[in-house]
Amino acid sequence: MKNRRTFVFAFAFLFALCFPLNAAAQTADDTGGKKSEKYEERTSEFNFRNSLAGTWDIAVTSSGAPPFRAMITFMESGGLIASSQGDILLNINSVATPGHGAWVRTGNRAFLFTFRQIFYGADGSYEGGILVRHTANMTANGQNWTGDMTFEIYNENDVVVFAGTGSGTATRLNPLPLSQ
Repeated sequence: MKNRRTFVFAFAFLFALCFPLNAAAQTADDTGGKKSEKYEERTSEFNFRNSLAGTWDIAVTSSGAPPFRAMITFMESGGLIASSQGDILLNINSVATPGHGAWVRTGNRAFLFTFRQIFYGADGSYEGGILVRHTANMTANGQNWTGDMTFEIYNENDVVVFAGTGSGTATRLNPLPLSQ
């Protein structure tokens, strides 16, 4: 009987502890979530304007190549995937994989990203690749950025055979409504 009373008391004590917490949580939510939604909206808007996360259409100019277009998708986790006009390298009969890399925020609306692409021949043989390092300085509205880059092209033995510089100007790709 004593064990049963202890169990009932312990259960009642735990229930009493939990009930005020639930009531407090319910009271905090009685505002209809308007305060927290507004806060989240402002926070989300700030993060949007201060993050590369999303997809970008980029116009690239670089030494040793004509201007070209690229697309880069930056993940919130810090990863990125890039592809560009010229991933099929006709002059050397090679193909480039999509670029894979990482990005970090270095300051207010300032970023650094690096990615690598692998080149391979028609028979699937490894033929080297490219390593790109790029800065991005975002506009205040979060819809554009410009930056400088360096790149190194290396051969099948991973020896750098060409290095250069360039720049990029990017526009964020936003969802668009269906035309009516």
